[in-house]
Amino acid sequence: MKAGIVPILAAALLLPPAGRAREDGEVERRFAWDRANLTLARADRPAEFLAAAQDYNELARAGVANGALFFNLGTALLLAGDAANAEAALVRAERYLGSTADVRTNLRQAAAARQGHPDASLPWTRMVFFWHYGLPGRTRLQLALSAWALFWIGLLVRRLGRTRGGRVPAAGGALAGLGLVFALVFGCSAAVTCLQEWHDARTWSERVFVAAEPPAPGRQP
Repeated sequence: MKAGIVPILAAALLLPPAGRAREDGEVERRFAWDRANLTLARADRPAEFLAAAQDYNELARAGVANGALFFNLGTALLLAGDAANAEAALVRAERYLGSTADVRTNLRQAAAARQGHPDASLPWTRMVFFWHYGLPGRTRLQLALSAWALFWIGLLVRRLGRTRGGRVPAAGGALAGLGLVFALVFGCSAAVTCLQEWHDARTWSERVFVAAEPPAPGRQP
């Protein structure tokens, strides 16, 4: 195992377990989750990391979708040498977890391995649209709904304040404008995430995971 990957593996195993499953399949999915974690913890070669990735992927194919699962899947694929699929899994993890330090570290490792450049960086769009990548999709959706409520509260304050004059109508208008702006920003961001996740969920089963096996002794890579 590469020395620089060990902290990533440790971080993956410290994440919370897979999300709630239906009661009739909860025990089976919990067993599959624990088995995948155990396989990942014991792995030492690309093929073994790939086996752990396949176990995680079975949960994804069964309909489990959360940040912990995709983070561990991406980590296992990264250690197996499948940088492209690792990056795709980590992007899905980011949609649920937000851009945590562990997710960013793994994404940089995957991008560096995929591009063959150790100093590869993440796209500049992640800095410009920091709220989109930095916050989990669920949080952005909640913020959009809260901002939408603020918009209507502002309109109500403006309407009620007209009878009293002064600054009340202006304050209500500013409140409504602020709510509308944030509702559009976070609403569009959450909508994009939902569409991307819907697309990936539909096409995920088409992905073929591979392991980068080391060259045989006496042969050139």
